[in-house]
Amino acid sequence: MAAQRLILEWSRQAEADLEEAVAYIARDNVSAAIAVEERVIDAVQGLERFPMKGRARATRNARELVVSATPFVVIYRVAGDRIEIMRVWHTSRDPLA
Repeated sequence: MAAQRLILEWSRQAEADLEEAVAYIARDNVSAAIAVEERVIDAVQGLERFPMKGRARATRNARELVVSATPFVVIYRVAGDRIEIMRVWHTSRDPLA
């Protein structure tokens, strides 16, 4: 029997976070912005196979996935057959602010 495929769901805030980051980077370097966007999306899609890959966070039953070769982390949680992408943070920002 094949493993059940998990469903990725991006919150509006996570989508806005990524769009804002890509737009900011694109002001100086469009190709770098595209590369960052692709890396974040690839990392998120990898969660379908390995949903517990990110480290556990102390709050909101969430996990944190560091996106390699970028200064970004993805905050997400696994609930049943769904992976909710909650935020996309630049590591220089304070997630509690």
